[in-house]
Amino acid sequence: MVTNTFPKTPRRPIADDVCSTRNSLSEGPTEANSIPVSSIATLKVAINYRVKNKILPDDAAGRKRANWTFTNRELTPEDFIEQVSSGFAFCPWLSGRRHPSNFRCMQVLAVDVDFGLTIDDVLANKFFETFGWFIYTTSSHKPDAHHFRVVFLLAQPIDTVERMNQAYTGIRMIVGGGLCSKDASRMFYGSENCEIYRAGHVLPAEQLESVIELGQIAIDCREYVEHLRRDLNRQWHVHTSDFRPIERKLVDACYSDGE
Repeated sequence: MVTNTFPKTPRRPIADDVCSTRNSLSEGPTEANSIPVSSIATLKVAINYRVKNKILPDDAAGRKRANWTFTNRELTPEDFIEQVSSGFAFCPWLSGRRHPSNFRCMQVLAVDVDFGLTIDDVLANKFFETFGWFIYTTSSHKPDAHHFRVVFLLAQPIDTVERMNQAYTGIRMIVGGGLCSKDASRMFYGSENCEIYRAGHVLPAEQLESVIELGQIAIDCREYVEHLRRDLNRQWHVHTSDFRPIERKLVDACYSDGE
């Protein structure tokens, strides 16, 4: 007999939870909720002045050196944009080398968009229109193949690894990414002479909490379905030669109460 070893089951139907939270975020904001970037004097972010534009994939030594050369800064919003458009990389404040265990805080939330969406798609996104800061093109960007980064300025820094991971997952779902969470200490490359598209707003604390909640729901969903997939895969090898009914159970799990 195969024993189920699932993580905690969802509080409500998983897909309903995700869709309800995402819809409330994308449809709910109005201009009355927006906060101008001018209300933020400085923001907390680390800058690497030894990494310009991009580290080549085969430069493992360069990547390793970069992990030790970030400088914690408090920059004005315009100074931060200038650093990014000069090509310098950024990441959270750190207490040592770039690693989640050394995460201190981060006041910027960024999303990479490398396929599917265009810059105009994101500019038309109601959530970004109301709470977004700016978009900048990355080094791979082309007119017929958009590659860009969407940036949000937080009213207050995120100060734990768990909340940072949840925020990355939640904001990717809102902007158009998948369910993949991000390393809380992730480095984002700058892009020299990039194109800048501004919305000019701050992501308020209450909206950030909703983004984090959405991220946690998505993380729970992914963990639950992954455990279910592994368990059903074991059952398939033991009990059946037809995988289709098990695939159906896996899909249905997203719409169940986990019972």
